[in-house]
Amino acid sequence: RRGDLHEMREILDYAQDRGLTSQEFGFPRKSYAAPTISLGFFAKSCKNPVHVAAYHGNIRALERLEARGFDLTALDKFGRVRFSTGNFFWYFVRLLVARPSGAGGDGGSEIDTTVSIFRTTLVTPLHCAVSTGQLETVRWLLSRGASAQTRAQSLVRSDRVPPLFLAEHAEIARELLVHGADPLVIPDPGFMNTLTALQMAYLRRNYAVAQELEEWGGDVALTPFHLAAGRNDVRAVRKFLSHKTDVDCLGEMGYVGLNRRTPLHWAAISGAREAADLLLEAGADPNFQDARGRSPLHWAARLNKLDAVRSLLRAGAEPNLADREFMTPLMCAAFALDASRELFSELTRAGADVDYQVPSTGDTALHVAVRQTNESSALAIVACGGDLMAMNAEGLRPLDCTTSTRLLFEIKRAAGQRDVMISYTHSHLEFARKLRQSLEEANVTTWLDLMDPSGIGGGAVWREEIARGITNASVVLCVLTEDYAQSEWCLKELALAKQVGTPILAVSTEGVSIGEELQVYLYTRQLIPFEPAITSSRRQAKQVEYAYEEATYQSQFRLLLDGVRDEIEKHRHAAQKKNVASRRRLELADGTDRLSSVGTMLETFNGAALSQDLENPTVGSGSQRQRQFVFLSHGDKHANFVQQLLSELSDADVACYSDRSVDGQDFESRIHAAQTAILRCSCFVVVVSEQTMSSEIVRDQLAFAEDKGRPIFPVVLNDLDPGLDKRYSLVRSELFHFMANGMSFKSSVDCLLKGLRRQCAVVQDIGHDSYIARESTVTRNLESLAGLEDDTLDLSSTRIRM
Repeated sequence: RRGDLHEMREILDYAQDRGLTSQEFGFPRKSYAAPTISLGFFAKSCKNPVHVAAYHGNIRALERLEARGFDLTALDKFGRVRFSTGNFFWYFVRLLVARPSGAGGDGGSEIDTTVSIFRTTLVTPLHCAVSTGQLETVRWLLSRGASAQTRAQSLVRSDRVPPLFLAEHAEIARELLVHGADPLVIPDPGFMNTLTALQMAYLRRNYAVAQELEEWGGDVALTPFHLAAGRNDVRAVRKFLSHKTDVDCLGEMGYVGLNRRTPLHWAAISGAREAADLLLEAGADPNFQDARGRSPLHWAARLNKLDAVRSLLRAGAEPNLADREFMTPLMCAAFALDASRELFSELTRAGADVDYQVPSTGDTALHVAVRQTNESSALAIVACGGDLMAMNAEGLRPLDCTTSTRLLFEIKRAAGQRDVMISYTHSHLEFARKLRQSLEEANVTTWLDLMDPSGIGGGAVWREEIARGITNASVVLCVLTEDYAQSEWCLKELALAKQVGTPILAVSTEGVSIGEELQVYLYTRQLIPFEPAITSSRRQAKQVEYAYEEATYQSQFRLLLDGVRDEIEKHRHAAQKKNVASRRRLELADGTDRLSSVGTMLETFNGAALSQDLENPTVGSGSQRQRQFVFLSHGDKHANFVQQLLSELSDADVACYSDRSVDGQDFESRIHAAQTAILRCSCFVVVVSEQTMSSEIVRDQLAFAEDKGRPIFPVVLNDLDPGLDKRYSLVRSELFHFMANGMSFKSSVDCLLKGLRRQCAVVQDIGHDSYIARESTVTRNLESLAGLEDDTLDLSSTRIRM
């Protein structure tokens, strides 16, 4: 009671030294055995220190007592009667003087109210901890195997309650329910205590506990039929059915339960499969909705009762039925702790929509599971095909709904998403693998290509995988070694990362300086040196292996990890910001063309203001320069491209007016506003494609700009998608654009020739002799293959150009 651990240890050591812990004496099990109630009233026992420690929340004392063999589930009288003249007077006076009724109405704990000369109650240490609100002690006892369903023993029937009836804190109630406490238990049905834990909470006005119980299916006491179904009492259920009791009854004597639940609801909440099967065979409605609009399937899924879910689905329960909060059974299952993959598989196999979105919030089941940090539920939803990219009404993906790095790591790994792509030469595979292991131990998903491109000839599938990995990664990690810059594959990986905007971090292991070719992609400040951690290296065949000083390696790795996590967070916040902005633009569009939502990226000029400027000839040149802008003509085509182009122009501080339709504006007003803007613009940019050239708006605007002498910049849009594998192959190559109709052919050829001559000059400088015919080499120009049979050719020394 005093919490003196030193004194307690001395006593326990004394008992051990004197041999009291032997089988003969049986300390402490025999000394603190559970007492029995004698003569129907009294029980004699020694005060158990486990109960005292639990009552006061002394976990360290409990740990020491457990180590010495004390029983953590033993029953004992916590409240005791003292036999003295004064105590006898007090006990008998309390029989005559009325006290406030209810649980703990006198201000003491629930256990304290059970102390009387004619009233003996035996409780577990868990009862003691719950009654005094010791949350950590409750968790500790439950983790050591204490049962949340054990009832107190007492002569007074109303005192035979489980720990849940003593809970005054919502967190403690939740812990008990998670560990199997029954929210529908009635301690003494038909006699003195016919209240459920939910009713007790309402009587105490403890609405936090009441709300927690309702989330776990708690209900008010209804009929014996409901109780039998909840207890899985098959015999009693058969008896009620044989007496033609209404299988979907909601109460008795004309009264309907507060939550309007049927016996099948109670069976589903308790997971009573046999009782549920009997009720369904008798015609119980599997889709009956209670006051919250929830069917028995909702509750079975919410509380992870797999057998009940299977029975209900076989009986025709609707897997996509929505309750009053628009929640389907699968959405409810996302709230369940430790929900199995089989539960979600059963629901999806029966037709449940795994990507169903709540109309009010746009959340999917995966959003819910991630927000609730239910790892098992989230992984099960991903395994059943849940969409990681689905956005809710706020524009948030499921991965944006948590900050738990562990949860994000597990979900991304299960879904095949990787945050880091490691770029390395295959000669240094050992170091790359060590980096990957270190990153994954830090909950960072990593992709490492283990296929040597030289062995497969750089196949299209391999190239596509590399390109996809780089494009989807948050950061590319470059392992800079002596042979890195000589690898064309590695340079292409860096080039593609820069092209798609994936940040690049680098680590060095061999003290390689960054040459001109690598300076395009890497910055010295982004380089983490691992040379101090490498004590020696060994070269074997084509492999290089290092020996490490582990403490230094971990120190350098922490520097790298900080940079990697920063880039991952930047990528996540950028994606989140982009999604939120996209969602808001779509909401502003309110069903109109998506292009009308790009106004947040533009600097638009009001048509009336432009007209006023035109009418005012005294506008100074300085003011006019301040109002310079570019007009973009697109004819409401290629919305995504136009939005991207406008964004880039805006980032470059180029003010742009994009012609677009506005709600409430007629076509004539739009034409007038566009013409006014063209008159005032500095440059006219037109998107040239097959679609825009067939647009009457673009044709008219182009003709008007030409008439007024505006500088015209045609942007030719090619909608060809070469695929990720070709994109990877061409990433370091300059693209030369030609139009099939021959337009601008000469300028395109000039660009091509310029590139060819530049490359030929480089090759000639590198090895001029390899392109000059040797004396023994004859170069022939043949107009055709005719006459070759008459010539005798030395093919080893002859070059044939065709």
